[in-house]
Amino acid sequence: MIEIVSFNTNDRPDLAVEANGIRQQVFVEEQKVDPSLEYDEFESVAVHYILYVEGEVAATARWRETDSGIKLERFATLQAHRNKGLGAILLRDIMDDILPLEKKIYLHSQLK
Repeated sequence: MIEIVSFNTNDRPDLAVEANGIRQQVFVEEQKVDPSLEYDEFESVAVHYILYVEGEVAATARWRETDSGIKLERFATLQAHRNKGLGAILLRDIMDDILPLEKKIYLHSQLK
């Protein structure tokens, strides 16, 4: 069973720890991103998501409003859960939440 939870880090620091664990593994450990670049001043204003598979954390992402619209960020899936379409499921859930806001939606991404 897949479950997706959205949250704010101020309200749910317990979920922030889970999301940050995914980001730590994917971005900092696997991709060698400097932790000072991965965790930023927008953590508390962004809307974060965690996707669970059978109760186990599998993926995370966040979005935030900017002067340019709504920016999708920090999409990460743990290695054991990749290539299963979970990123697409998470994106659809996020889009369901933000499309009613009727703002420009954009993202920056990397492949590896």
